[in-house]
Amino acid sequence: MTESEDIKNFTVSFFTNLKSNLFWDNCGKKLKITAVPETFEKFYGKKSPYELVFSKEDAINGEELMVKGSFLLNCMKEFLQDKGQTTLVKIDFDFDPGDEIQKYLKLKNCQLTSITKKPSYDWILRFTFLTTFQYLNEKEQMVNPIYIKEKEIVNFNLDAYKTIEGKKEDINLKDIRAQYNLAKDYLKTLINPKIEKISGILNEKLDKELERVKHHYLNQVNEDSANLTKSERQIKELSEQITNSEKNPNLDRGFAQVRIKRLRETIDNLKSPKRKDDLKKEEEFFLKDETNRHSLSVDNKIMNTTIAYFPIYNYSGYLKNSDSVRIFNLVYNPLTKDISKMSCEVCSKEIKELYLCSAGHISCGGCLRACLECQKEYCTNCLKISCFSCGKKLCKRCAKKCIFCGKYKCPSHMFNSSKCKTCSEKISAANLARPRVI
Repeated sequence: MTESEDIKNFTVSFFTNLKSNLFWDNCGKKLKITAVPETFEKFYGKKSPYELVFSKEDAINGEELMVKGSFLLNCMKEFLQDKGQTTLVKIDFDFDPGDEIQKYLKLKNCQLTSITKKPSYDWILRFTFLTTFQYLNEKEQMVNPIYIKEKEIVNFNLDAYKTIEGKKEDINLKDIRAQYNLAKDYLKTLINPKIEKISGILNEKLDKELERVKHHYLNQVNEDSANLTKSERQIKELSEQITNSEKNPNLDRGFAQVRIKRLRETIDNLKSPKRKDDLKKEEEFFLKDETNRHSLSVDNKIMNTTIAYFPIYNYSGYLKNSDSVRIFNLVYNPLTKDISKMSCEVCSKEIKELYLCSAGHISCGGCLRACLECQKEYCTNCLKISCFSCGKKLCKRCAKKCIFCGKYKCPSHMFNSSKCKTCSEKISAANLARPRVI
């Protein structure tokens, strides 16, 4: 990622966390920022809106150029220092419960009435960290929001939802230190690529500087060796001149003796363990200094902890059709769009299309049949009776039981409300066959 992209991402993260409004032009080169909090406007010394560009070529109408060292960028970095705070917000959902339920559960032969909803609350934590990378004469910063649900890192963006100021009495939030520690650990994985990139650059520069220092002191050792050889040669030459002074009447013996003495002092200094030890210590000092100078300092600070809570609705109401009424309950999470599962009371399979049988049972389409007498719809559990004469499936209301044979018959095979036609015919035949008493 280039330096310009780093600055652009930092700027977007900064003003997004301030809950400002951000608008890009059609080319994606100019960023307009409105609704900046008054606290930052006073800190910066200028009211919004701000119009920003990230390349010198794009600054054609007096836009603020966001490059390293720009005044606004420095103000943003300073503003973030020691700004850690906790914010409580509520995610605000506005929808019709009946319409929302029917997005996930189709009511086929009934309707939902008298709906009431009772909320309980769940929450997501957002820890926003400011990471500062300090090295050589450079200082870079990165903002990372990390979301945690219960004890897991989650992919979430609070800015995609409408929020309102929260109320402490809505939720009973326990200790969040475990989640904070989890967020800190996860932060390491987010900043590691940046650390590796900067470390690679620093190591490359450090290798060159260490080589330079080592080369310098190797030259110093070689220079000492050369000076030692030179001094020893000069002493030998002067000693020979003094010995053969009769051949050189212009020789100043006294000066030559002083010169030899000084050369021997130089030799003693060059050969002394202290000289070698001093050079070694000096080399180690500069090697260590370069290592320290090319080290990377990473500082992580918590900018903001946001507790974002949201409702989970417990719905209750009545399922109604022309023949029955049934109490209806379900739980709906508007954040995850999860809705409690509904199952057919006959086959137990999860259903997305709900039918209400005329006896008030919840059924899937495959387990719903019509009574072949009254044509009303019932689940198969309610249509277990068949006419003994014609085999017609009957509901309990339409099925009639003969008090003589004990069999169920449809109305067309009943003689009256108490006996079937078959039994009626048998009784009549028996009566005719019985002798008459005179």
